[in-house]
Amino acid sequence: MRLNQVTVGTTDYDASVAFYKRLGLTQIVHSPPRYARFETPNGETFSIHQMDKVTSTTTVYFEVDHVDAFVGTLGLPLLHEPV
Repeated sequence: MRLNQVTVGTTDYDASVAFYKRLGLTQIVHSPPRYARFETPNGETFSIHQMDKVTSTTTVYFEVDHVDAFVGTLGLPLLHEPV
């Protein structure tokens, strides 16, 4: 068995697209305002789907080799420093 993709809900399509592109994912499907699909550098896929209200909690983990260097390139505010 292989995982094909993960889809998470979002209440802000545009902000979510901008965020995941900033992380370095390549957008491969752009169907605003409802759906976007992204690909990681290794070929895994991840997507977002617009919802009126997100009713579940999903945690998705992305890995990078050099966390501090990667985070430094994002220019995003962090709630906590990488550990």
